[in-house]
Amino acid sequence: NKHMTFEKALGQVKKGDGTGMRRPHWENGDVRCQNPLFNGPYTGAGMTAPYLYMSDRLGNIPWIPSMRDLFADDWEIVEW
Repeated sequence: NKHMTFEKALGQVKKGDGTGMRRPHWENGDVRCQNPLFNGPYTGAGMTAPYLYMSDRLGNIPWIPSMRDLFADDWEIVEW
């Protein structure tokens, strides 16, 4: 996979085209974006604005990037 900055990877994921983003050392998870403009609101959680979440083998949880994640240039795009 081609590595890129957080900003570039997030721009791709925000398009709502069925992609997620991850860092190479993450074993079983990726970050996805729920955007009501593309995916429709996820009203089950009361979320009607865009947000990021981590998806892994245990399920989905809200996600906020760390400083290391924001400044990393090893992000990869993954299909899901």
